[in-house]
Amino acid sequence: MCGIVGYVGNKECSSILVQGLRRLEYRGYDSSGISILDSNEMVTYKKKGKIIEMENILPNEIKGNIGIGHTRWATHGKVTDQNAHPHLSHNKKVSIVHNGIIENYRILKTKLEEEGLHFCTETDSEVIAHLIELNLQNHSFEEAFYQTVNLLEGTFGIAAICIDHPDQIMIARKGSPLVLGIGNEEMFVASDVNAFLGFTKQVVYLEDNEIAILNKKDFQIRNLKLDKIDKDIKTIDWDIDAIEKNGYSDYMLKEIFEQPESIKRAFAGRFIEDIGTAKLGGLNMTPQELFNIERIRIIACGTSYHAGLIGAIAIEELARINTSVEIASELRYKNPIIDKNT
Repeated sequence: MCGIVGYVGNKECSSILVQGLRRLEYRGYDSSGISILDSNEMVTYKKKGKIIEMENILPNEIKGNIGIGHTRWATHGKVTDQNAHPHLSHNKKVSIVHNGIIENYRILKTKLEEEGLHFCTETDSEVIAHLIELNLQNHSFEEAFYQTVNLLEGTFGIAAICIDHPDQIMIARKGSPLVLGIGNEEMFVASDVNAFLGFTKQVVYLEDNEIAILNKKDFQIRNLKLDKIDKDIKTIDWDIDAIEKNGYSDYMLKEIFEQPESIKRAFAGRFIEDIGTAKLGGLNMTPQELFNIERIRIIACGTSYHAGLIGAIAIEELARINTSVEIASELRYKNPIIDKNT
């Protein structure tokens, strides 16, 4: 699963971006890269393989106080250095990172090629950088980004920087998580709080169809109609030690040994021992509605799908309710028959 990290502030950001990418390694990836604005130049380094492979091509000193980084899990295009993120616009002034899938990218790519823009990769993501460049001809960076996002169909978490606006990161979310980190004259963005937890615990979660503008002192969040949205800043109540490997060789092994404690935490505040049941407040259903359930459908992807298969067995055995599991990316293209007791 792809990962995003971004920084704007007073510090030289190359090490911050690399550290953030390392904190996202557990998500799985096949390549990584960073883009930094250094002395009015967009410098980009990307490499297939482990993050250390990308680190090995970084110069000893990269100056720059704003940048974005990415770990890619290939969807469109082979696993190559060229297809790794970030992706640059035709004039090399815009750099973007993207999680998700742009479903109308072929249509957009054809139109951009007719405008004379040349593509360097096999990815769907590259269209975003070129669209921003094209829209910059008649709009500010903010407006060009808004115009671009409104042309995209599919899912996305996007972060973008531009040479002509060296103090701003533009961000958008639809179906792919993004969270802002609020520091002291510095701001972060990531697909997971793990990426910046060592620097701040103050966070703002973006919702679908929201756009954010970051500079080192402030942030603004708007919807796709450009209406301003007020957000509460939340505080993360767990420490960075919780996301370290803590002596294990990899995150998977650590998670296996953490399962007993994870189950205890999941039960905390929900298990009603006296009557042998649980309080499922998150379902927001009355006891009668729960009793009326006749069928359950578990919708998931990847490892969550496999967890769902185990869950279906447990539910049918213990609750005696007919349960099926479907891959979410397939279900979204269907028109399923679901009655009120499902």
